[in-house]
Amino acid sequence: MQTDGKVLVGMNGVAFEGGNAYLARLNADGTRDRSFRGSPNGPVNEIAVLPNGQLLIAGGLTSPKPKLARLNADGTVDSTFKPQPAPNGTILDLVVLPDGRILIAGGFTSVGGRNRNYVARLNPDGSLDDTFDADLGPNDQVKAIAVQPDGGVIIGGMFAAVNGQPRAYLARLRSDGTRPTFAAPTLLATGDLGMKLFGNAQATYALESSSDLLIWVPAWTNTFTGTSWEWIEPNAGT
Repeated sequence: MQTDGKVLVGMNGVAFEGGNAYLARLNADGTRDRSFRGSPNGPVNEIAVLPNGQLLIAGGLTSPKPKLARLNADGTVDSTFKPQPAPNGTILDLVVLPDGRILIAGGFTSVGGRNRNYVARLNPDGSLDDTFDADLGPNDQVKAIAVQPDGGVIIGGMFAAVNGQPRAYLARLRSDGTRPTFAAPTLLATGDLGMKLFGNAQATYALESSSDLLIWVPAWTNTFTGTSWEWIEPNAGT
């Protein structure tokens, strides 16, 4: 339901008043609003109306964007929203958070080129939010997702385990990120090593090194102002 009383309808390929079979907008009296130009080419499972009047549509579509697209109020595509690479499976549910980030759930195992089994969080521009990572995640698709007042994320679906722990069909995830995660290191032309650590804003992380996994030597400590930290390790050879 939009604030003006119009109703958005996502569909699975049924004919509707001779128009688009996947997305329509109805006037308050139930007639089709033919000024609405949204025309995805696949099933629309979820629709969210954003505070600025734009729309998020998600499902099995491949156009105007794969799986998830943001439309302007008239249904035209917002080209600035770029979830790339897109999820590799359908989206069955989504929740838009107060800060504009987007929780998605469905039948995918990869989002933004990273492993994300059936649940992920995106930044407002559609890029993957690396600070939300359920590690192994659910072992089967997630059909529904909801957020509790304290930020806990409730998921429901076909899974029997989450992150290797028995959880039959229903589980709760933390929303404030998980353990710190390293991106794949990059060997620079100088022979140095470029490193990037993802974590939570305002959290403090200590990096230590070891040659025998018994004695650990502090390398640096850093309090994040954002959600990642990049640095150069000049002694990659040792």
